[in-house]
Amino acid sequence: MAATNPTTTKERSHSRNAFLNECIVALAILQMFLSSTIPSLRVFQIPVELILLTLLVRGCATIKYDRWQVLLLFVFVAVTGMSFATTNISTFLVNAKQNGIAVLSLLYFSKVQFRSKLIFPAFMLSLSLLVLNFIAPQAVAPLIAITYLDWFNLSRFGGLFLHAHFNAYFMAVALIYYGYMRRLYGLGTYIIYFTGSKFVFVSYLANLIGRIPVVSYLLKFWFIVVAGVALGIYAFVLNASDWIDYLGLDFGNLHLESGAVIFMQLIDPAYYKILLNPFPSSDIDVSAEAKALYLAHEGHIEVGYLYLATQGGIVLGTLYLGMLLKYARYYRVFILVSLLHQGFVMSALIIYMIVSYSREIQILRNSDAARARQPYPFSVTGL
Repeated sequence: MAATNPTTTKERSHSRNAFLNECIVALAILQMFLSSTIPSLRVFQIPVELILLTLLVRGCATIKYDRWQVLLLFVFVAVTGMSFATTNISTFLVNAKQNGIAVLSLLYFSKVQFRSKLIFPAFMLSLSLLVLNFIAPQAVAPLIAITYLDWFNLSRFGGLFLHAHFNAYFMAVALIYYGYMRRLYGLGTYIIYFTGSKFVFVSYLANLIGRIPVVSYLLKFWFIVVAGVALGIYAFVLNASDWIDYLGLDFGNLHLESGAVIFMQLIDPAYYKILLNPFPSSDIDVSAEAKALYLAHEGHIEVGYLYLATQGGIVLGTLYLGMLLKYARYYRVFILVSLLHQGFVMSALIIYMIVSYSREIQILRNSDAARARQPYPFSVTGL
């Protein structure tokens, strides 16, 4: 019987893993596309997510975990199981699926090195669609017709993902990576501004500022910064009611922009009760207790941090965010600022990009540093 060639076996295993990883990325892209479509198309989102979850389970069964990763997996299983007794079955299943995809994506891609061939084409396709919408809006009308937010896409077209905010987030994550690989000379800033998502634009600029040497040095003491900000917010919230009364902040009869709503929720003590939520839950409505009136706004959560505390519970949400920041060194500022509005850090596609790109950027910087330490090939003493 002929012996098996170990090299051939290794190549086949690598090929299977690459195919599995590319399927995960493809399904993650499809998941986010379907999430913005009309109900007749969105019905396919659930089977896509279930297949995605199955592949992630398959992949996670092949990797070794460190203690923190074991803890994250244990906390996810524990709080998910406990939420079965505190929520209805539909909420339990939705949270288990969404939290499971996020946690398993983080665990898997923190261990697996993989560069997808789909991201750059998706980026260019989305950018091309944005340009086409600017030049000839009627050309993208069929795409807008299949979105459940057609009115929103008519004002701010959402590119490939048919959602202006997520599309901008996706492009910003890619551009931060491309900016480390090549000089963009400000092109990335113009592109993100062109997407029309203000909070992503601000987050992208904040990340660029974080790369300034002085700021980058200060961010090494991030725990001091976070503690200071947390204490400042705590002190502010304690007196928020007095400030709201003093300023006469009553937006009840006005149409609120997202920025105003976010500001009101950040200073309103009622919303901080959400941080006491221990288990995955459905939307937590505290608008009845809110000091600011929301006659023109339903009072639903606009702040990403509160969204994490709702969907995953404060324990899982905190641990998940902490580990994501651990593996996303070059996206920390972007993540922390963007969470003032949205919770896109729970998307499998975004998790893959942030974690994988941070690893590649670190490898590049280590390589550049190693070359800088090498002596010149012809030294003076050698002549």
